[in-house]
Amino acid sequence: MKDLIAGLNALRIERGMNVIILAHSEIERFDDPRTTSYSRFDVRLHKRGQAIIEDEMDAILLINQDA
Repeated sequence: MKDLIAGLNALRIERGMNVIILAHSEIERFDDPRTTSYSRFDVRLHKRGQAIIEDEMDAILLINQDA
């Protein structure tokens, strides 16, 4: 995963390219002890991989398409 990020950063910095990563999402229940529980959308990746990707991204966007 770190090699992928390093390669994408090289494209972004050395070649001036914008990089877009597409991924599927999943709905997860979020239990916050300070407020009521709710469901939220997350990127469908292994938790460690998800953390690495999310740390490097400028924006994480969701496109919700009604069928």
